[in-house]
Amino acid sequence: MTLPVSLVAGVGCVLSLLSCGCQSSEPPAVDAHAARTEFESATPPAPETPAHHEALPRIVLGISLAMSRADAEGKLGPLTCHENKAGFQVCGGAVPQTSDVSHLELYLHHEHVISVSYDSPAPKNAWDALNGLIDRFGQPSLSGLRERDQSGRLHEIYGWKDEQSLYSVRFIWKETEAGQSELVGATIALWDRKGYAQWEAESKPGEPAATPDESQQPI
Repeated sequence: MTLPVSLVAGVGCVLSLLSCGCQSSEPPAVDAHAARTEFESATPPAPETPAHHEALPRIVLGISLAMSRADAEGKLGPLTCHENKAGFQVCGGAVPQTSDVSHLELYLHHEHVISVSYDSPAPKNAWDALNGLIDRFGQPSLSGLRERDQSGRLHEIYGWKDEQSLYSVRFIWKETEAGQSELVGATIALWDRKGYAQWEAESKPGEPAATPDESQQPI
């Protein structure tokens, strides 16, 4: 997650709000007695019931964040891994394909799973899918960050966090010959915050460890 980009977007939203409703006009006359009477007789609003949302997912096809490599291989069989230049291993194996999960990858650090990612079929409607996630997890911490991959497809990224985990979804769009945007897939990523913080502390020796949402974390 490139948080500076999201901060810039957030500042832009505030500036947009500040620029609204700036026309100068005389305030309407107010009947102070009537206003006070109305205020005193009004029924106080009922307190809002705090929303209860699901904890972010930590398991995909039996593979859990923070699981040991040995336990993951007990589920998937021997893993085929390569070292990533960021300092962790990217692994795959004889992963069972399902209608909802394909191209499952595990990210390992110190022989434990710190992240799981997979591809998912394109939903019929991205906004319905996003609303469903908001109903489950609340408002996203990262909303609509856009990136393009090497083939020119647009990735639109939304991310959530709780005390233990990070969860992100990338909606992937391509441009058709007619110039229309077509939703072609989605990629889901789960991250263990504790494992991520440990990896980051070791990848940047001499610097204080940052939590995933305080730095440029991979999604």
